[in-house]
Amino acid sequence: MKKLIVGILCLLFSLNMYAQKNNLKIHSAEFGFGGAYVKKNNFEAGGFSFVVDLTSSMGKNLISTSFLAAPKNDLIISSSYNFNEFRIQYGRELSLNNWIKLEGFAGVGFFHQNHVLSEVAKDNTISFPLKFNAKFYVQENFAIGLNTNYSFTSIINPLSAHIIFQYRFK
Repeated sequence: MKKLIVGILCLLFSLNMYAQKNNLKIHSAEFGFGGAYVKKNNFEAGGFSFVVDLTSSMGKNLISTSFLAAPKNDLIISSSYNFNEFRIQYGRELSLNNWIKLEGFAGVGFFHQNHVLSEVAKDNTISFPLKFNAKFYVQENFAIGLNTNYSFTSIINPLSAHIIFQYRFK
């Protein structure tokens, strides 16, 4: 865990140094809430989840750092299963017109889960997440949209969907 944190800090420091020399800009910040679903063998769980995201841009390329979590014992559905995932992803944006935009991302992340069952016990692994955003701009810099996430991991593959609120920096 300490090696991962040190590695991420080194990556962020390198990106910061690169940004000072090149065209890397803060693109957008978003948060969202919705639901998550997981299934493995006879185990099935679902409930509330949230996502927080900060995206940088360099030309048409997007680099997203995000945190996705489905907390234990949430307010909507009492669940003994929880997970969280920290992700760094590369993506692109497609503008259908000036108020509808689509984004697609793929990357790598750190996935942690916890459950009382032995077959879905506390575990950490590397994840390969995919993310898709459909955003509808209600103002020049503010969008409401839908966000879907799917992660490939060695222990379980979570699916989540969220309503997102995004602020786009100029």
